[in-house]
Amino acid sequence: MKILISEEQIKSLVKNLATTVTQMLDLPIYATKKPHYVCVLNGAFMFFSDIVKLLPEGKISFVKVSATSSGKVIKERIIRASTPLKIEEDEVVILIDTIFDTGKTLKALKEQILVDYFFSTGDLEEPDVLFVTLVNREATAKPDCLISGISISKDLWIYGYGTDNAEGKFRNLTDIVV
Repeated sequence: MKILISEEQIKSLVKNLATTVTQMLDLPIYATKKPHYVCVLNGAFMFFSDIVKLLPEGKISFVKVSATSSGKVIKERIIRASTPLKIEEDEVVILIDTIFDTGKTLKALKEQILVDYFFSTGDLEEPDVLFVTLVNREATAKPDCLISGISISKDLWIYGYGTDNAEGKFRNLTDIVV
């Protein structure tokens, strides 16, 4: 194992990201909306716990995203919320995950949020959604709504600080390693 991002660097990145998100929430487009923070489980539990303490008060929800696959090809993302995501008209949804990889998780979550929002409000307009990650992969197309701390090579498999390796181990590490 080699440390890619140390515990101290993570703390600094989390603080900087919290400042950025708070500043975004102060912009006129979001200033009248209440934050609704959504933790993408399992990998984001440590990052979410650290950053949400530094953010303005808001509603908190959890979703679990898992992938179905055929061999090495991922077919679809399955989303399970601890309770249905009740998105209100006066909320801005802030999805928090440790890594932005291919964008497929974000796409699946946004689609589910649109469905939940429609059934909660009857409103056909798209709700405001921001996506916050500690890490993003280089050479991956990034959406405009992404706020991220650091870019890494698309070839690195990272684990630690909530994310696991291929065998489901090392989530408890305080550093991010390769």
